[in-house]
Amino acid sequence: MDQKELDQMRKVVKELMKELKAMAMARKTVDVESYILKTKIKNIKEELDHKRKVVKELEMDHLICDLENGLRSLDDLSQTEVHDLKSYTSEKIAWFEREIGRRSHPSTSVNEPILGDDIPKASDVAPEGGPSSLPSDDNEDMKTREGESSKSGGADDA
Repeated sequence: MDQKELDQMRKVVKELMKELKAMAMARKTVDVESYILKTKIKNIKEELDHKRKVVKELEMDHLICDLENGLRSLDDLSQTEVHDLKSYTSEKIAWFEREIGRRSHPSTSVNEPILGDDIPKASDVAPEGGPSSLPSDDNEDMKTREGESSKSGGADDA
């Protein structure tokens, strides 16, 4: 091969490299556009689900009003309407119970017992500075006080 052919081949390789780089850039652009479109589709689906839920709630509220005003009776409802009404009222009752519970305990902190949690936490019984802040006599814990027994009362005492 002579120098002219080598130069021609280098030129072709250089052109191919440019095309490969352009294709890689185009692919990255397509990937970004695809991600953007997928994100938009996801957001639209979430919005659609929310709007469907709102419409269903409005339909159930309207049905309840019709029942309360005597415009419809329970006997007139289809099985689907009865099922939807049961589901809707169950969800509403659960929501109200959560709200009532939240409002009746507005200032509960992490260490306070909630809803019958009678188990004391270490921070409830430990002194503020912790056990090391108390003056202690090493033998104090081992002494038997008046009215106490030195026996553990466990299974070994039998």
